[in-house]
Amino acid sequence: AAVLGQRLAQFREERKLSQERFADEIGASRSAVSLWELGERQPRRAWLEKIASFFDVSVDYLLARIS
Repeated sequence: AAVLGQRLAQFREERKLSQERFADEIGASRSAVSLWELGERQPRRAWLEKIASFFDVSVDYLLARIS
């Protein structure tokens, strides 16, 4: 989960999106995004797919299964 949080924050910051704006874009709450980035919660599969689609990467890449 730590790698997921790091990658999520990196992708979001590269696009100059606040947590709130990113959350709005994918239909999540800002607190959920914060918890994901901190590694305190793991998004469900459906959220992982939305996040991966938004950033145009694979779920496997988000989860560091592939580099």
